[in-house]
Amino acid sequence: MSSQLESTSAILGEYMLKGWTLTDLHCDICRVTPLMREPPVSAERLGRLRIQFCALCDGGPAGPAAPTALAASSATPTPNVDAGPGPSTNLDNTANTISTLLLKGYSLLATNCPNTSCRGIPLVGYPRKKDGSKDSRRMCVSCEGRWVQEDDLGGMKLMRREEVSAEKRQVETEGRESPRTRRRREMYGIGEEDLGGQVKLDMIVSNGNHEEIEEEIEGMEVDAEKPSQADALSTALQHTKSSLSLTLDRLAVSLERHTTGTSKADETRYFVDVKLHTEAMKDILEVLGMAERCAR
Repeated sequence: MSSQLESTSAILGEYMLKGWTLTDLHCDICRVTPLMREPPVSAERLGRLRIQFCALCDGGPAGPAAPTALAASSATPTPNVDAGPGPSTNLDNTANTISTLLLKGYSLLATNCPNTSCRGIPLVGYPRKKDGSKDSRRMCVSCEGRWVQEDDLGGMKLMRREEVSAEKRQVETEGRESPRTRRRREMYGIGEEDLGGQVKLDMIVSNGNHEEIEEEIEGMEVDAEKPSQADALSTALQHTKSSLSLTLDRLAVSLERHTTGTSKADETRYFVDVKLHTEAMKDILEVLGMAERCAR
């Protein structure tokens, strides 16, 4: 039974590589093997109808006599010649593999493998998934390459590793910020770059009652045996204090612009902005005090 199945698969693969079509019609005799149909070009050139045959019952386009003739010709003694597997052997192996996959539910596609070493080898499509949806993967049985069309990626964007890392850092930064901190940073241009890259402020609002300021000083551990690190710490603190002082000046100018010439009718309108200004100035003064204590 296994030898008969292998023989049928080999015949199907051989004629598919020759351009014959594997139809969805089954043989009337065995009722299991799909019929093979001749290419239309060959039939038109000879002026006749296209031939159909069953690989199991007929063996080939010429009918059951084809295997007999093949067996008779193979019975003729031939000299023993040691030769490696030629191109025909590789084609036979490819045809057998394609035939086996077709019997397992794979489909033969009209697209050939883009690999230059697989010229003329058609790609094989994967069976449908368990939920009945189409599987867009494609495979070449010769070079064992796999492909997926970009149109079938479902809207996913292929990103480089650098873009993924940058996007991940942005999401993590936005997740740590509270809405009030983000609003304050967008209004007054206060960001990590304004703090000299050394001191990072996280404004964490807890139930709307209080705000906690967490200070993170990276790479500033003072070692008594290494004066260079102490110098680096002192320089970083100086940059930090300069940046905070500059930010404080900007807030003072912005606050003065909001309060100067404001009528009573506009006091309610600017109340929230003035409050944000004063809270931000208070926070910066506290951080300046921390920097002064670290410098000592």
